[in-house]
Amino acid sequence: DSNGSVLYTEAMEWWHRFVASKNPDSKRIGTFWYHFSVSEMLDIFVLDVRQANSHTYLHDDENKTLLGKTQKQDLFDWLLTTSAPVKIIASPVIWSADDVTRFGDSWASYVTEREEIYRFIESHNVTGVVLLSGDVHFAAVFQPRPWLWEFSVSPIRALPFLKISDPPASTIFQHDMAFHYGIFSVTPYQEDGRHAKIQVEIYSYRSLLWSKPTCIFNMSLSTHDLIPVRTSDQQ
Repeated sequence: DSNGSVLYTEAMEWWHRFVASKNPDSKRIGTFWYHFSVSEMLDIFVLDVRQANSHTYLHDDENKTLLGKTQKQDLFDWLLTTSAPVKIIASPVIWSADDVTRFGDSWASYVTEREEIYRFIESHNVTGVVLLSGDVHFAAVFQPRPWLWEFSVSPIRALPFLKISDPPASTIFQHDMAFHYGIFSVTPYQEDGRHAKIQVEIYSYRSLLWSKPTCIFNMSLSTHDLIPVRTSDQQ
């Protein structure tokens, strides 16, 4: 509820104090999404899915939004202007796994807008895009497009989930009943600085006190794997 109620105002005061104050500044006053550069190889855009979102129960069409018009346009502008070979779009809620999240506040309730974002990336041939997400209390890897991967890792454990069915994204990996964290590494692999290697590792541990983390998933990608439409010089 972002309509200025007393509860919202008090909640936002504490959120600013303990969370937002640690984040990079937003480019727009009064907004909570932001983007920043980790290095010449990696830029990150962190979404806000709470301030301007439509109610989940509304019919899913072009008017229903999780981001709002201003944030979505900022995202599109960032995708077209960032020069980093790897571009992470970080979402507080999961992009895929529609069959287990469709009744919540995830992208499963905003499929039209999610597909608009995917189409924008593809139509403008924005290379090097990777999706990160959380909030689901398990670890998973999805491939919503042949050129697009989502890595979702949440630190809080949950009860066992049924295997996530593939549509609309292929499920590459799924793991629950444990605590999880991930390591995402980006390194250049060609001297021209336009291409990068991405290493993703997901670790789990059963207990916060007496178990040691174990690597349960390891994957390597390159920016060549993240090209929506290959041109003749990208084959």
